[in-house]
Amino acid sequence: MVDQPADDSIPSRLSSKLRAALTIQDLFIQDKSGGCGQSYLVVVVAEEFKSMKLLERQQKVNAIVAEEIAAVHAFELKTWTEEQWAGKRAEYV
Repeated sequence: MVDQPADDSIPSRLSSKLRAALTIQDLFIQDKSGGCGQSYLVVVVAEEFKSMKLLERQQKVNAIVAEEIAAVHAFELKTWTEEQWAGKRAEYV
């Protein structure tokens, strides 16, 4: 889990922007690049997602973090409700 790091890294900026724009219930950010910071998996679990279709969720998050997405080579995004995350959490944590 990423708890709002104090630095200006991409994970820190992702966390800050998402937490400011959404009611985050859980946030998982993983550097999948082997440490070079160019490929990320991001799982966003937010209260707002309950009333949104998957495409709407993805579009909303992509708009919030567009600058960070543009700065990396690969960005894998999962946008889930709390109920969906409960069934999948063990795969990531």
